[in-house]
Amino acid sequence: MTQCARSRVVFLACGVLTVFYFSSRGFRSPQPENASKLPPYVKLEQRYFVSQQYQFTFCTTDDFLLDYTAGIACWLHNWKEFRRKNMALYYYNHSNSICQNDDSHFPPSKMTSLLRASKNSKWMNLIILQEPIYRFLRAYDSRCVNSLRNCFSCTTMTCVLNIILQRLANIAKGATPTPFDMEFVPQNWKCNNLPDSFRTENVVLDPWDESKRDKFLHDLVNLLYSNLAPSRVVNGIVKESRDWFDDRINAQQYTFLVDELRQPENWRLFHSIYANDYALFLMD
Repeated sequence: MTQCARSRVVFLACGVLTVFYFSSRGFRSPQPENASKLPPYVKLEQRYFVSQQYQFTFCTTDDFLLDYTAGIACWLHNWKEFRRKNMALYYYNHSNSICQNDDSHFPPSKMTSLLRASKNSKWMNLIILQEPIYRFLRAYDSRCVNSLRNCFSCTTMTCVLNIILQRLANIAKGATPTPFDMEFVPQNWKCNNLPDSFRTENVVLDPWDESKRDKFLHDLVNLLYSNLAPSRVVNGIVKESRDWFDDRINAQQYTFLVDELRQPENWRLFHSIYANDYALFLMD
């Protein structure tokens, strides 16, 4: 395995951090005409949550989905305890101790054994992604439209996209990302493939309308069932997910920005940053 084919992962296995490097093989390369101006793989810290009982690792590409992703893993681990403590996906905090210090606890010394043993198991790495346009506009609206802070002295989306592209290019060369940068980094920098012995599946949350959110849940449910998660557990995740969508998602507030993003120069810059998200994660 070459150095350029590796990526750093931090496993959050019930509160325990462990670092691994893994092959980035397995993703389809972007077509030349759609190629990003940024490299496809950059060594950024990645957060995974482990559900041992049903042999899942969960990775999320964005802090917006961090608590939701951790909540799914925790629900799968012990849904009865999750309910007994009156937890819910729409206000679950990923640092909550409900999934720590119990039978799913994985100390660092055992994580390597898990990876080695996975060759003959059903372990699945499930990556939860956001539709890139929604993800960008949500961050842009928060950071540059509604924020009282100065957005690099920019007064246009074109200015912001140019600066983001330059900052991300510097991060790819080794610069340290800021919290602002992390809201805009390509999702393929946050979640890559685990070793070839892991089956990796992507589920894309497209919040723009209810039918697309339903497709996300349909795809998620099928993957949970494929690793023999029982219907009672899966149905609870579906119900809690719908509550989370109702509480957290308001796509209408970003529609006024779509036309601006689709202006030719903005659209070109957007694809210069996020083309790999579509190519590597096989999004529509």
